[in-house]
Amino acid sequence: MKKLFVLILVYASIILAEIPILDANNVEEIINHKGKIITIQGKVVKVAFSKDEKVRYLNFGDDFTKCFSAVIFSRHMKNFEKLNIEPTEFYKEKTVAITGKVKIFKDYPEIIVAKPGQIKILEKK
Repeated sequence: MKKLFVLILVYASIILAEIPILDANNVEEIINHKGKIITIQGKVVKVAFSKDEKVRYLNFGDDFTKCFSAVIFSRHMKNFEKLNIEPTEFYKEKTVAITGKVKIFKDYPEIIVAKPGQIKILEKK
Protein backbone atom coordinates (compact mmCIF):
# COMPACT_ATOMS: atom_id res chain seq x y z
CA MET A 1 0.00 0.00 0.00
CA LYS A 2 2.85 2.38 0.86
CA LYS A 3 4.47 1.76 -2.54
CA LEU A 4 1.19 2.53 -4.30
CA PHE A 5 0.84 5.80 -2.37
CA VAL A 6 4.41 6.84 -3.27
CA LEU A 7 3.80 5.91 -6.91
CA ILE A 8 0.64 8.05 -6.98
CA LEU A 9 2.51 11.01 -5.48
CA VAL A 10 5.31 10.70 -8.04
CA TYR A 11 2.84 10.44 -10.92
CA ALA A 12 0.85 13.44 -9.66
CA SER A 13 3.98 15.58 -9.37
CA ILE A 14 4.98 14.69 -12.94
CA ILE A 15 1.56 15.65 -14.25
CA LEU A 16 1.48 18.92 -12.30
CA ALA A 17 4.98 19.81 -13.46
CA GLU A 18 3.85 19.62 -17.09
CA ILE A 19 0.95 22.09 -16.79
CA PRO A 20 1.91 25.26 -18.68
CA ILE A 21 1.61 28.58 -16.86
CA LEU A 22 0.52 31.47 -19.06
CA ASP A 23 -0.05 35.17 -18.52
CA ALA A 24 -3.74 36.13 -18.61
CA ASN A 25 -2.98 38.97 -21.02
CA ASN A 26 -1.54 36.61 -23.64
CA VAL A 27 -4.93 35.74 -25.15
CA GLU A 28 -3.52 34.33 -28.41
CA GLU A 29 -1.26 31.89 -26.58
CA ILE A 30 -4.10 30.83 -24.27
CA ILE A 31 -6.30 30.15 -27.32
CA ASN A 32 -3.52 27.91 -28.69
CA HIS A 33 -4.04 25.70 -25.62
CA LYS A 34 -7.74 25.07 -26.31
CA GLY A 35 -8.87 21.81 -24.72
CA LYS A 36 -5.76 21.53 -22.54
CA ILE A 37 -5.38 21.97 -18.81
CA ILE A 38 -3.21 24.98 -18.06
CA THR A 39 -2.69 27.60 -15.38
CA ILE A 40 -3.43 31.24 -16.11
CA GLN A 41 -1.89 33.95 -13.96
CA GLY A 42 -3.01 37.53 -13.79
CA LYS A 43 -5.01 40.19 -12.02
CA VAL A 44 -8.80 40.00 -11.88
CA VAL A 45 -9.58 43.42 -13.34
CA LYS A 46 -13.38 43.24 -13.42
CA VAL A 47 -16.09 40.95 -12.11
CA ALA A 48 -19.61 40.54 -13.43
CA PHE A 49 -22.79 38.49 -13.38
CA SER A 50 -24.82 37.23 -16.33
CA LYS A 51 -28.15 39.00 -16.85
CA ASP A 52 -29.98 36.21 -15.01
CA GLU A 53 -27.26 36.25 -12.30
CA LYS A 54 -26.64 32.51 -12.71
CA VAL A 55 -23.08 32.95 -13.97
CA ARG A 56 -20.21 34.85 -12.38
CA TYR A 57 -17.27 36.12 -14.40
CA LEU A 58 -13.77 36.98 -13.28
CA ASN A 59 -12.39 39.05 -16.14
CA PHE A 60 -8.70 39.69 -16.66
CA GLY A 61 -9.20 42.80 -18.78
CA ASP A 62 -11.44 45.85 -19.05
CA ASP A 63 -13.32 44.54 -22.09
CA PHE A 64 -14.71 41.08 -21.35
CA THR A 65 -15.18 40.43 -25.07
CA LYS A 66 -11.42 40.63 -25.64
CA CYS A 67 -9.84 39.06 -22.60
CA PHE A 68 -9.46 35.80 -20.70
CA SER A 69 -12.26 35.08 -18.23
CA ALA A 70 -12.86 32.57 -15.47
CA VAL A 71 -16.48 31.43 -15.42
CA ILE A 72 -18.37 30.14 -12.38
CA PHE A 73 -21.81 28.64 -12.97
CA SER A 74 -24.47 28.71 -10.26
CA ARG A 75 -24.35 24.90 -10.00
CA HIS A 76 -20.76 25.24 -8.74
CA MET A 77 -21.47 27.97 -6.20
CA LYS A 78 -22.17 25.42 -3.45
CA ASN A 79 -18.44 24.64 -3.46
CA PHE A 80 -17.62 28.29 -2.80
CA GLU A 81 -20.44 28.79 -0.30
CA LYS A 82 -19.04 25.99 1.89
CA LEU A 83 -16.03 28.27 2.40
CA ASN A 84 -18.10 31.46 2.66
CA ILE A 85 -16.66 32.76 -0.60
CA GLU A 86 -18.52 35.03 -2.98
CA PRO A 87 -16.08 34.91 -5.93
CA THR A 88 -16.98 38.32 -7.35
CA GLU A 89 -15.98 39.94 -4.06
CA PHE A 90 -13.25 37.58 -2.87
CA TYR A 91 -11.09 37.57 -6.03
CA LYS A 92 -11.78 41.08 -7.36
CA GLU A 93 -8.56 43.04 -8.01
CA LYS A 94 -6.40 40.17 -6.76
CA THR A 95 -3.56 38.52 -8.62
CA VAL A 96 -4.45 34.87 -8.99
CA ALA A 97 -3.53 31.62 -10.71
CA ILE A 98 -6.42 29.64 -12.18
CA THR A 99 -5.99 26.06 -13.34
CA GLY A 100 -8.40 24.27 -15.64
CA LYS A 101 -9.29 23.30 -19.19
CA VAL A 102 -9.28 26.09 -21.75
CA LYS A 103 -12.52 26.56 -23.65
CA ILE A 104 -13.28 29.11 -26.34
CA PHE A 105 -16.51 31.10 -26.13
CA LYS A 106 -17.24 33.72 -28.79
CA ASP A 107 -13.58 33.68 -29.91
CA TYR A 108 -12.13 34.30 -26.44
CA PRO A 109 -10.66 31.87 -23.93
CA GLU A 110 -12.17 30.91 -20.63
CA ILE A 111 -11.78 28.35 -17.89
CA ILE A 112 -14.83 27.05 -16.08
CA VAL A 113 -14.11 27.06 -12.36
CA ALA A 114 -16.04 24.39 -10.46
CA LYS A 115 -14.27 24.64 -7.10
CA PRO A 116 -12.21 27.13 -5.13
CA GLY A 117 -9.14 24.87 -5.29
CA GLN A 118 -8.75 25.85 -8.94
CA ILE A 119 -7.97 29.43 -7.90
CA LYS A 120 -4.91 30.36 -5.91
CA ILE A 121 -4.40 33.93 -4.70
CA LEU A 122 -0.84 34.95 -5.52
CA GLU A 123 -0.91 38.44 -4.09
CA LYS A 124 -3.45 39.96 -1.77
CA LYS A 125 -4.48 43.54 -2.35
